[in-house]
Amino acid sequence: MDQRELQITPEVVTAINEELAYTASLADLGRSDTVHYGTAGQVLTLQEYSQQALTDWVTNPGNDAALHTLRKCAAIAIRALLTEGCPRRVFNADVFGEDDADEGDGILAAPVAGA
Repeated sequence: MDQRELQITPEVVTAINEELAYTASLADLGRSDTVHYGTAGQVLTLQEYSQQALTDWVTNPGNDAALHTLRKCAAIAIRALLTEGCPRRVFNADVFGEDDADEGDGILAAPVAGA
């Protein structure tokens, strides 16, 4: 599949939102992965769950276990962007072509407020 054809589907948005809600519900249990440790804490948590996804893929038949853990990884990364900020990224012309390079467009590009 061409990378430009990838779009976030409603199913994926729902799965991420469910994962974010689940994570938020764990705060009352005192789990360390729900405490806000800033960007570094989010990256460390993401690293731990990324390793778990690899282990899940190696030790379980099929992809389901790894995909469940990758959903957690996606929610961790999105939570970090929501809490720490999500600066725009400018892509170069080598990847997206001259017309798209200055727009900051990408697979997940969102409209810029006021544009």
